[in-house]
Amino acid sequence: MSNKSFRVTFTRGDSSSVITSTVQASSASQAKEKIKERERGKAKIISAVEQ
Repeated sequence: MSNKSFRVTFTRGDSSSVITSTVQASSASQAKEKIKERERGKAKIISAVEQ
């Protein structure tokens, strides 16, 4: 399974600021996990859309 590009939109901690990041992953759920891992579990995922 090859990696795809996903645009993940999320908020960090208690902040209301929306952050958009592009990550390489094999699925949308893996893309979400990568963001959560990078943000040490403090990210609240809004969406993950394949590019």
